[in-house]
Amino acid sequence: MIEILIFDLGGVFLHLHIQRIQQRLDRWLSHIEPKDRQQKYDTLKPIQTAYESGHIGTFGFIQQLERHFEIEINALLFKNIWQDMFTVNHSMVNVLSDLSNRYPCHLLSNTNALHMTYLYQKYDFFKYFKAQTLSYEVGLLKPDIKIYKLAAKAADTEIDACLFIDDNANNVEAARSIGMQAIHYTDMKSFLNEMIRDYAIDLQL
Repeated sequence: MIEILIFDLGGVFLHLHIQRIQQRLDRWLSHIEPKDRQQKYDTLKPIQTAYESGHIGTFGFIQQLERHFEIEINALLFKNIWQDMFTVNHSMVNVLSDLSNRYPCHLLSNTNALHMTYLYQKYDFFKYFKAQTLSYEVGLLKPDIKIYKLAAKAADTEIDACLFIDDNANNVEAARSIGMQAIHYTDMKSFLNEMIRDYAIDLQL
């Protein structure tokens, strides 16, 4: 029986507009040829991973970006750019509001300090979460199975009593591999259907 709901953040409650960041960064990187600029973007992953796993902090993240792009970065301007990628999925926030009255809801997210500082200030739906397991705070990233175990521990619940919802199929499969119930979120209609069909959870929108 499902006792706890554990949600991902980006791609579920927040729409992510990565291209918006790149378009704004392009203005800083106009000295780099477009082909070389794209290569710089394509090779950012290790720096982002280090930041989201908590192995480097915000200052170190900006320093590494400066070396990567070979530019000097105005930290305040960069923070504004880095945070300009979210719009809220109002339908899912409404679902969360309803579900939180019936189930303890928890958050499990690969994220970073800059984004969370901004999101806490901008959106109030975090009040619906009883606990949060954030990658940069625990030093782990999905789909590492240890982070799912930490989330279940934070919920004081057995793994198989947790229902995990994420938009990333790899993250969903990792959760299932250790016995956690899971839904791959793709769109609202499919999510509602799966909640009713597989878990007999009816949602009021």
